[in-house]
Amino acid sequence: MRTSIYHDNIDNVSEILANFFNKYTHPRIIDWCLTKNIIVDNNTNEVLRPKDYNFQRFVDAITSRDLDPTQITLISDVQTYEQIFPNDSMILVTFMKFVLGLTYLILDQPRNFKLEDVYPFIGITYFVYDKINNSSLLNSNLKNKALILRDIRNLWSIFLLRKTNSHTNLDLSPAFNIIDGGTSRTSIPLSLYIQNPLIEVLGYVDNSI
Repeated sequence: MRTSIYHDNIDNVSEILANFFNKYTHPRIIDWCLTKNIIVDNNTNEVLRPKDYNFQRFVDAITSRDLDPTQITLISDVQTYEQIFPNDSMILVTFMKFVLGLTYLILDQPRNFKLEDVYPFIGITYFVYDKINNSSLLNSNLKNKALILRDIRNLWSIFLLRKTNSHTNLDLSPAFNIIDGGTSRTSIPLSLYIQNPLIEVLGYVDNSI
């Protein structure tokens, strides 16, 4: 049952989030999605689809009013991921380390950290989430599967908690206004360290899961 956003408003919230992250998706990720026919309309570069039922369910989960940031449980040892995933899926282990590291980074908010610097990194994590959620991977241990999916949802939830005062606020647009001195902001280049693992995990989940 929805607790924070009435069902007839989920279209609005999903569209805000999808449009926001589509705007900042890194060009290399867009290129990969185009070659894999993930983007339906080449004119929109729409990686996340706001009308997609699965995405709306995901948005429902990450905007739950019951979410208490002080009660969010995070993996404390990355070796946990190595034990969960099969030996042939170290790419997913690397990806989950990235998800966990980014989550901790957003939580800690060091003084010199700008939240907008991670915009190009977050949106594509839903694609991996959806692939894992709708595949047979980890079905032999549903508890572990739930753990992985939870950690990806946590990243989005914590991001939203940093951008809004309350999940009950349906108008998320002002929270995503970027103060840039009147100049248009361009996509932040990904380092090779982050860029390559993201492309690799996209290929892995598309071909193997």
